[in-house]
Amino acid sequence: MGAEDYWMIYVPRGFAHGFQTLEDDTQVDYEITPAYVPAAAMGIRFDDGTLKIPWPVKEKVISQRDRNLPFFSGLACKFE
Repeated sequence: MGAEDYWMIYVPRGFAHGFQTLEDDTQVDYEITPAYVPAAAMGIRFDDGTLKIPWPVKEKVISQRDRNLPFFSGLACKFE
């Protein structure tokens, strides 16, 4: 694999984001700043009907953590 086989995307602080690979055996690596603090991690359900995200492929592998995230309407948080 060469440098031309890798893609990068920048997601600004405070933006929700999700990943879905479209091919088997795809590797996704990501970095965050500041360092990851599990107790402070938040998320939104990938299948939240309110958000109407048109995922290109029906989900195959979803982590237990992501399956248990709250729906957007259930979030009670303060954004900076």
